[in-house]
Amino acid sequence: MDYVYNFIKQAFTTKITTLEDFDSAGCIFTNNRHVLGGYQAFKRQAFISGIGGRREKDESYIHTALRELIEELFEIDAEDKIIQLLSERIKPKSIHFQGRYILLEYTFDDLNSILIYLHEHSYSNRALYTTFPISISELIFNRKSYNGEIKQLVLLPLEKNIEIDPLFISDINLLKS
Repeated sequence: MDYVYNFIKQAFTTKITTLEDFDSAGCIFTNNRHVLGGYQAFKRQAFISGIGGRREKDESYIHTALRELIEELFEIDAEDKIIQLLSERIKPKSIHFQGRYILLEYTFDDLNSILIYLHEHSYSNRALYTTFPISISELIFNRKSYNGEIKQLVLLPLEKNIEIDPLFISDINLLKS
């Protein structure tokens, strides 16, 4: 766990000087009221996180973010040609920098377009979806419980410093007992 803490601390305290000078990248999807997140149940401490991860080899930040998106949402390997297609056709609304992390902000409409492109290119994972989702609603509500990196997808309010009421967590725990 110290490795993760030290990685995150370094990533958020070291500044990027060029767009090639980054360690990790991710995508965030929003409609300016909600944001998509992923429940990672199989970490040492389960948590809800964003979608993204570490750079591989000499990837661009866009390639890293889109590869991580496909891998984390669908638990399938992302082909370079589909990543190239997505990066050419769907542009981020904005790009944010925090330390050595680059965050690409997209809209929910962009996510719907990504789902349609992936569907058209025969992407699927039957372990996660009976039929490939082509809408955000299908992406969230038709996802099977799965023991991958992201077990379930969630919508959260787009607000600063949100916390979950411990009593609400207790309510959820009652349902799972």
